[in-house]
Amino acid sequence: MLIACDQQAPLYRCNFHRKLGFSRLSQKTGVGTRIKKSLSFNIIFDSFTISSNGAGRSGAFLAVDANLELMKKTGQLDVYEYAKTLVNSRPHLIDSVDQYQFIYEVLAEAVMCNIQPIQMHQLKDRSSMYKAKKNRELMESQDSHENKLLLHLTQPLRIGDCAGGHRLENRGKNRDVMVVPPDHARPYLQTLHGESKDYTYINAVEVDGFTRKAEFIVTEWPKHSTIDSFWTLIYDHSCHTVVNLSNQGNPRHYPTFIHNKGKASYGPFIVEVINYHQYQAMTSHMVKVMKRTFMISDIMSNAANNQQIETEVRICCVIQVRIWPIENKVPLSTTGLMDVIKMARSWKRRAPDRPESKPTIVMSHNGVSRVGVYIGANICIDQMDIDHEVDVFHAVKMMRINRPQLIDMKDEYKYLYDLMLHWYMTNPEYRIHDKDDAEGEEGSRPSSQSQSLRDKDRWLKNQNSVR
Repeated sequence: MLIACDQQAPLYRCNFHRKLGFSRLSQKTGVGTRIKKSLSFNIIFDSFTISSNGAGRSGAFLAVDANLELMKKTGQLDVYEYAKTLVNSRPHLIDSVDQYQFIYEVLAEAVMCNIQPIQMHQLKDRSSMYKAKKNRELMESQDSHENKLLLHLTQPLRIGDCAGGHRLENRGKNRDVMVVPPDHARPYLQTLHGESKDYTYINAVEVDGFTRKAEFIVTEWPKHSTIDSFWTLIYDHSCHTVVNLSNQGNPRHYPTFIHNKGKASYGPFIVEVINYHQYQAMTSHMVKVMKRTFMISDIMSNAANNQQIETEVRICCVIQVRIWPIENKVPLSTTGLMDVIKMARSWKRRAPDRPESKPTIVMSHNGVSRVGVYIGANICIDQMDIDHEVDVFHAVKMMRINRPQLIDMKDEYKYLYDLMLHWYMTNPEYRIHDKDDAEGEEGSRPSSQSQSLRDKDRWLKNQNSVR
């Protein structure tokens, strides 16, 4: 397993976000490929950690990982001692105060967020605890504690971070001037279109998935003036799937951006509907997006009939829900939403041109509501498939890095747990892991429900200390 610690960040600087710290990378590497260490800091690699200069960020990663292992086994941290060991082994593995401080920041966050993933079958235990009043109070207290942690750890975006969205020529492209993407995480458009001075901008932001960086692109329902930009986004970033999580509202505010049959032009693109289906919970358009190119030789030879050449085709599936009115906090049907997720994931496996490396566009009427539920569900599903456990807290924490408004803490956070329980209950293939999980728990702790109660008591005590 190869872990790259440099992701488009300048050398010798520690300006990459904490999402590139251990908590994020440990999810990417998985249980079986993590770096293993003994208490004496003897390093045994079953994966390789690299940075572009062979030092710097590699040392930060190793120091964080080693101290997390030490904390798990002894309850203590020793950053200085391990940093000294690293530097003695290879100079410049930690070569700046910023990197040393970064190690402490990541470890401090790990201590604060000591919320462990739960086994899949424990989703049922968690849901059943809402039935009894006493247990319900414990669960509500835990949810409140997690919500406060998420709010505390979500760093707000500054105007300078989102300079592109606040430029005069781009302000009219945003539905809400307070919801704009940070420049470092927005997908830049490349195809010249429209009359704006800045044709590279669209109100969209990249969000990481469980296994891949920038697996999703979050955007809002296009305005009349940004429909061309929407199709440019699909084409320029080779998006194989668009998931629209809002029923269409007033057409004056939420214009139709896709037709049902034939061809239509959107700026420099011709969009042809290959097939269109209506289902109970959704509609699906399979479209072919073609970019129109004009060449002088062709214009001269075809000046009489003004022919246009259609080249560079993209195939995309546009899925739009029918069970989530704009005014509703949660969908009318959880089963319907799961059908949407299944269709999108199924098409992703079958789409042409290496779909596993291409992003999925997830959109709603405002680019904030609902999309967190969908992306969070996909992150947790991938985690269930790979690691056979669920970690809603860290999934939400990761999503909110580039768009802090994702996931409403009152309704959507709890609904995400309910959605994952429904997914688990309706997919029997997960049951084969239940027996192994239960046997692993017997030797180390009592029944899962009793353990859950003890965990909730600890949450209540910890909540006072956090305050």
